[in-house]
Amino acid sequence: MKRKFLATGVAMFSLLLTLTACSSTSDAASSITSSITSGIESVTNTVTDSIGQFISGDVTGEINKTYSTQWFSFTVKSIETVSEYAGHTAPEGMKLISVLVEETNIFGSTIPMGTMDFYVDEVSLLDYIYPISPLDETMMPDEFDLAADETAEYYMIFEVPADISDYMLMYTEIDENNDIGATFTINFKS
Repeated sequence: MKRKFLATGVAMFSLLLTLTACSSTSDAASSITSSITSGIESVTNTVTDSIGQFISGDVTGEINKTYSTQWFSFTVKSIETVSEYAGHTAPEGMKLISVLVEETNIFGSTIPMGTMDFYVDEVSLLDYIYPISPLDETMMPDEFDLAADETAEYYMIFEVPADISDYMLMYTEIDENNDIGATFTINFKS
């Protein structure tokens, strides 16, 4: 629909330019041309944004903002470097990143969730890092069911290289057919 409107707008603009060149009332035609040009730019931006969002699906987020996927909404409440968590310390050459996330099922029925939903990507290496297995009940289980309208809050702990400071926390929508939807990214330094 937007593409048809855009094509119609471009055709009208071309016709108006032709009429303007033949017209002695150039001020009125110039005003009309300006209005049509603004409308075409608006439609073009809408189509580009809509197509760009659909094709790339990239959403760059922030801590303490809520984002909605197809199945759940989530808020990353904090991201911080910690020296230990539940008695666990990072191996040599690594550090621990603690992420507190709240998830709410907006799908309408129970959905499977777990630690493999979120991952950290090293900006310089583009290497996915998944959370370690849970050490206590405050950490996100490897797998769990989130009932309709239920909210859960868990920590995830990532072991990342100590010498890298730029990271991205990411979630990518992948449905049962392995079709990829939006990718949500929160950039952070540690």
